[in-house]
Amino acid sequence: MEENQNTNPFVEFVWVYEWWKHFGDEYNVEIMLVILDEKPIGFFPFIHKTRWFSHTYTFIAFGLANYMNFVVYEHLLDDVIEFVFDELIKVQKNVVFYLHGLLESDKTSDSLEAYVQKRKSAFSIHRVITPYIHLQEIELEQYSDKRKRLHRIDKREKRLRKNGAVKFLRSNPEEMDSVFHLFEKRWKKRRSTSGFTSDKGKEFFRGLAGIQDGSMQTEIDGLYINDKMIAFQYGFLCRGRFVGYVKGYDDDFHVFGPGIILEKQKTLQCMKNAVTIFDLSIGYEPSKFELNTGEDYTRKMIFSSNSLIGKTVRHFFTLKESLLERMKKNYSFVLFIRNTIGKLLYVSRNVFNTESKTIKEELVAYLTRVKKYLYERKKYIVYKIEKKDIPGLFDSGDFIELTIGDAVTCPSIANSYLKEVCKKIFAGYTGYYPVDCLSIHSIFWMNERVMRIESISYSEELHKKSAFIQHWSIDNIEKICSFVKRNNAVNTLYVSVEARSKYKRAKLEGVGFTISKYVFKRRFLGFVQEISKDFE
Repeated sequence: MEENQNTNPFVEFVWVYEWWKHFGDEYNVEIMLVILDEKPIGFFPFIHKTRWFSHTYTFIAFGLANYMNFVVYEHLLDDVIEFVFDELIKVQKNVVFYLHGLLESDKTSDSLEAYVQKRKSAFSIHRVITPYIHLQEIELEQYSDKRKRLHRIDKREKRLRKNGAVKFLRSNPEEMDSVFHLFEKRWKKRRSTSGFTSDKGKEFFRGLAGIQDGSMQTEIDGLYINDKMIAFQYGFLCRGRFVGYVKGYDDDFHVFGPGIILEKQKTLQCMKNAVTIFDLSIGYEPSKFELNTGEDYTRKMIFSSNSLIGKTVRHFFTLKESLLERMKKNYSFVLFIRNTIGKLLYVSRNVFNTESKTIKEELVAYLTRVKKYLYERKKYIVYKIEKKDIPGLFDSGDFIELTIGDAVTCPSIANSYLKEVCKKIFAGYTGYYPVDCLSIHSIFWMNERVMRIESISYSEELHKKSAFIQHWSIDNIEKICSFVKRNNAVNTLYVSVEARSKYKRAKLEGVGFTISKYVFKRRFLGFVQEISKDFE
């Protein structure tokens, strides 16, 4: 490995040994040793299966190792490949080789292709793109500016930092429970095939997490707010190449882009530590092509002996991989399988679970969307009140401005409403709650830029020194108005209410609010008509 200056972490001894400890007993592992003049010159790490009257050889760690290779001195590679595969074909006759994870930038791909062409064997190659960032070739300032414009990353990070102490830190192996929790939370309603949080997978990746020295090291990085992990990246550093293996973030904080913020910080860290390549790993996710500076390809190569059985089995594998290759290139289809099918599977698995509140909410939300698509008719009235008309209450009560830190430390909000709170704060709302009572129902929201009526997707920009109030009640609207009058430079307050809410309308008019406009929304079979009419 040292002589070849290997940068593939998945063939390093420590990685393979950890895989063998946890998964080796499930497979017929055959690691071929090649000796020349009584000295080892190569290792071929295979899994050997017998099926369909044939012998199939695949690389070890299929499904877990993104890349794989032979461990052979480079100057002997062509001769050793020819020797090993000729010997295997002699011994087995009906044999198929199904080799994944071969990087095209590596010499092995060309050597294998040259071998099968020399033997005039039929073969197929199936490729998946592998983007990367060449860190030594980028101009940091120019690269950072591109990222800022693309994702408004500075705005997201600034809003997140405003609401708590945000830190990017190297995570300890002891924090793997938090990593697994975040991954499971994010993929609970999605279809994942990674095996990252299977029972054996957890023990395997815990074992790898402890490798902190040597040529191959596991690096786990986290993004934290008030010491709560909200995003992680799990990857491997191998002789100047960092391979991002798994990443995830808390969906509750999605609007702030924690995954993007974390990746930005990780890129800067790699540059500081003189890492040459930031490998974004295999796949067609659009985010990878927003970041990369170069592209490699990872191959699956399938070839066989020239026997009838060998060629027939090879042909079957080729058809299967060709179909998978086409599907993976269609990212919309990948998202459909991952998200839509994943959610349907989640619902079907839990639909008869009487304790599952989430499933009931999913079903109700789906039926509500169907109903709204077919027919919906709503009318809202927007009321306003001028500052001079707001009654001054002697005991108006005090409110505290809500931060994400407050929400995280309140169990009732953190467990069920954190995503809603994050969306509100990111959308420009400021939340306030009574001094002695923090719950989702005690918070009122104020927006000094935009009036939004979410239930009918209506929005309107506000004039300067105006504010829109949401989530008020007939019990606290007077206190809210009095609090805003005392503490904010607002001249006009707006609220909205459904036209049929007679009690709320009567309360608003009793406080001194007057009608500003009417907003109508009608929907029939998906066709939407929206009307806004000022009150005359």
